[in-house]
Amino acid sequence: MLDKACEPIEQVIREDYDLIVKDLAKHEFSEAFVEKVKAPFEKLLEQIMTVNSFHKAYAMEKESGHYRYQAWSLIENELAHLERQKETPIDYDPSDPPAVVVVERRQIRARDLFKGQVVLRNEQDIENLLSQLRKHLTTMRGSDEEIEIVW
Repeated sequence: MLDKACEPIEQVIREDYDLIVKDLAKHEFSEAFVEKVKAPFEKLLEQIMTVNSFHKAYAMEKESGHYRYQAWSLIENELAHLERQKETPIDYDPSDPPAVVVVERRQIRARDLFKGQVVLRNEQDIENLLSQLRKHLTTMRGSDEEIEIVW
């Protein structure tokens, strides 16, 4: 009976896994990086076969969503790293210290941007919402910080 109940959860984990594999295939990453990103999903898919509690299975579904966001963040960071490597000139003086720009990135969920309920009736309501959102995001973002909004 538990096997039947876990099928939809296994499907969600498999969909998350397939989504990440598809994103990984779009770029040329090292095999080690690909395995690092895929490993948590593969472990969940193995564990879901032997889970002995529906609560544990449900937690695994939530964990898969967390791994999905983490994987997207890893992919984005790796792409930025690879792009920086392409931009690095080949003929440089090793005695020069590398110029390192550290940009902090804070990840926020879209639902955290809106407190309460928002009703949009006309263009003015939309403009007011966008204005409030702009102010909120501007105050949240530091000078050397990026904000990543997760839907």
